[in-house]
Amino acid sequence: MYFLVEFIENKSMNIVPETWVEDGMTWWPNYTKDDRINQAIQKKEIPGDGWTRHDVRILIKTDDYLKARQKYKQSLHCTTSDLQSDAGEDMQSLLNRKRKRVTKYVHLFTICRQIITVL
Repeated sequence: MYFLVEFIENKSMNIVPETWVEDGMTWWPNYTKDDRINQAIQKKEIPGDGWTRHDVRILIKTDDYLKARQKYKQSLHCTTSDLQSDAGEDMQSLLNRKRKRVTKYVHLFTICRQIITVL
C-alpha cells in the first residue's frame, strides 16, 4: 500500500510506502537524486542509516503505486481538502466541477406593491 502524504514542516507532498509510516511520522531516504528516491519508494526499501523522520498527514491511501502517482499529479492542481473528500468520487470530475450559480427570484407581487407604495 502507498500513501500520498503532506509533510507538516514544509507543506510539500509526496508518495511513501505504508511501511515507512508509523504514528504520524514517515522515514525519508537521504538520497540526493529524485530517480533514486522514486526507486526506493517503488521497491518499498527498508529505512536505513541516515534516513530522517518527518511529521506527516496522510491524504490518500491506495494499493497501487501508479494510482498514487496519478493522485500526486492531480494534487498539484487542487487543495488537500479536495483530495480528502474523494470518497467514491473520481478526482477528475472533482477538478472539473463547476460552481452552481445562485439565482435570486423576486416575487412579482412584491415589485407591484413597492411600485404602488411609491406612487
